[in-house]
Amino acid sequence: IYTQSTWGTLSFLKVARFQCGSETRWESQAGSRIQCIVTENHQDVLPFIYKAIRQKRLPFSALTVVHFDSHPDLGFPDKFLADTVFDPHRMFQELSIADFLLPPVYAGHISHLVWCRPPWAKQFKEGLYTFEVGKHRESGLLKVSCDDPYFLDDRSVSPVVELVDCKPLSLYVITVDPNGPPLQAPSVIGYIPITSAVILDVDLDFFSTYNPFLQELITELGEESAHLIQEVFCGWRRPGETSLDTNEYIRSKSEFTELIRRIMSESLFRHPIDTFQSVCEPLFKRLFGMQRAFELIQPFYSLLNGIKENQLQLVETAGSHTDLPNHKSTQHELETYLGAFRRFICESALPQPAMITVARSSIDGYTPQDQIESIQESTLNILKGLWSDIDVEVYGWDVQYS
Repeated sequence: IYTQSTWGTLSFLKVARFQCGSETRWESQAGSRIQCIVTENHQDVLPFIYKAIRQKRLPFSALTVVHFDSHPDLGFPDKFLADTVFDPHRMFQELSIADFLLPPVYAGHISHLVWCRPPWAKQFKEGLYTFEVGKHRESGLLKVSCDDPYFLDDRSVSPVVELVDCKPLSLYVITVDPNGPPLQAPSVIGYIPITSAVILDVDLDFFSTYNPFLQELITELGEESAHLIQEVFCGWRRPGETSLDTNEYIRSKSEFTELIRRIMSESLFRHPIDTFQSVCEPLFKRLFGMQRAFELIQPFYSLLNGIKENQLQLVETAGSHTDLPNHKSTQHELETYLGAFRRFICESALPQPAMITVARSSIDGYTPQDQIESIQESTLNILKGLWSDIDVEVYGWDVQYS
């Protein structure tokens, strides 16, 4: 557990800048071993990365993160001010599991990110994305210049001309599929600058994951009702599949959010079906098409009209998150994906990492509780087999920053 006295108020904030050579790969201090940090919550790996930078075990800039996860974790906290990144203690307290990677990009530490996703994770299409992370000139909020639906959903997109103090990020998305074609080494190593230090970051939900929002809806309302809610909230905006252009997507998302707010605040589902339908129909037709709109409105009305107040609140808060990956692996699949993880690292010619971070993600409902211990043990055994000079440090869910 890290306390204020451990980090040190002044020494922690004064992170040293390490200039790496222009032609050779960055290397850690002679004789140093690879630190492998295991935490429960994924954002809790970030203070350890910052500490390694301060102690010059990692360079200040040009870091590459190779990120194995069922989720890209590229969100922002709501109304996150860009200048917060220069107050690390405050930043750590504001970040969560889904939004801890882009702030250190803006701080100048990370410049390249390789998201290694399992086949069931579809938040981004495969390929290379290059964009800017910067401070919005008027609001002071942290924004990105990439208009992918993932960022549009997070309301974190801004034209690059409206951003200042921009930092470039290269994001490479690749699927780790044990049933796919053999991996060609240049497909990964070609995107890692020769001078970059590599952090290997593994969320154990890469191997098996629940969608805790969908699971809670299934527990409360049953599987059929949960999937109806999923279709209403997310069926029209599946990542990478929407035919809407950027402006239309933003407008539709705003209108849909306002429609749900109105349905709930005015209890429109307690009114006659004709009233409910007249309010929903124009937007539903535009988003789903006429036939699908008619197929959804009546069941959605009946569902809302037949559940309790606390369940209505759950629908409103969880509905928009029901499209997150939801795939609990069988034992055979676990063994297959653990093998694919090892082969991927070997076949991609990934350089020896300067640091390894591992997140369990079990308490928050992502990595299944009945699988987490075996997945962790197997993953650490693989890492120790690949690099013998690893020192594993395991921390709980209550890592302290100040």
